[in-house]
Amino acid sequence: MAANQAGSLPSTRDDGFFLVECVAVADESVNVKTFEFVSVDGRSLDYAAGQHITVEAPTLSGILYRCYTLSSTPTRAGRFAITAKAAPHGPVSAWLHQEIAPGARLRISPPSGAFIAPEATGGAYLFVAGGVGITPLLSMTRALYDARAEIDLVFLQCASTQEDLLFRKELEEMAASWPSLRVKLTVSREAAVPLLAGRLERAKLAQWIPDIAKRTVYCCGPDAFMKTVYEAAVSLGVAPQRYRQESFVLPPAASATAFEAVVPTAQVSVMLAASRLECVASTNDVLIDAAQSVGVVIPSACRAGMCGTCKTRVIAGQVEMAHNGGITDEEIAEGWILTCCARPLTDIELDC
Repeated sequence: MAANQAGSLPSTRDDGFFLVECVAVADESVNVKTFEFVSVDGRSLDYAAGQHITVEAPTLSGILYRCYTLSSTPTRAGRFAITAKAAPHGPVSAWLHQEIAPGARLRISPPSGAFIAPEATGGAYLFVAGGVGITPLLSMTRALYDARAEIDLVFLQCASTQEDLLFRKELEEMAASWPSLRVKLTVSREAAVPLLAGRLERAKLAQWIPDIAKRTVYCCGPDAFMKTVYEAAVSLGVAPQRYRQESFVLPPAASATAFEAVVPTAQVSVMLAASRLECVASTNDVLIDAAQSVGVVIPSACRAGMCGTCKTRVIAGQVEMAHNGGITDEEIAEGWILTCCARPLTDIELDC
């Protein structure tokens, strides 16, 4: 289904998503593209450097939702962008690469996420990017550069080959005009002169970043890559509370069965106020499934309490919720929940 067929975009309820239009597409490598957008209604996108959006994709497999970090930065108003790699078995990334061109329209969620840029004054930092995981770290670096932040920042990008290094020219240009930034580039599958060479591991990290123990580490990349960086960084003296990473993969220790009702199973009423529908659910049911049972589809990208896409406000009632970082304490205090991991404890009314 072509993305520029606006009439095919579903809008059955006010779910917070809004319409944007692609205004430019740039090839970053053989399988990575940057897509620039503007909102159709002229609204500005209010976000912090490092946050992500959820894209609604009307694919041949049906409507799918996926999270993409904004590679643009809020310090440069107007257009905003995502940078996506075409995954071999990724229907949404394939849809983006094949269907999205200037003039195409799609729906996105408001930005969210707690993996955001550090303060612009003081501190020593190490940003470690693996592959397309560079996106939140690039957004942060652009914002810090624009603010001419008085920090000590080392940006380490790891890739397989030189052709896989993303935004190399821009990073080197920022470093040339901003003394706070040093860029280190490494490739693992070829002779790398004048770049660093070798796969990232503890010994290499100690060699490349000899003062790592004094730095706060921000990391984003494939899951195995981040695990390696975390273990190496901590073993080299980085305190765990000074290590931060972005991931949309459910932590190994958690699963859908990890959420347990705190009261004996009971039947409760679930009122969906905006849809004017009601259903009966068990106190063991997650609310996104209760809504689905009466035909109300709440967008969700991870179903693990991580991405924040299914965020909904509670009008009345109580829930039990065990999330994985997709919602802030402030949002919870204001009555918001993640319907993919919230279970009703009482009769409940939701604003959906």
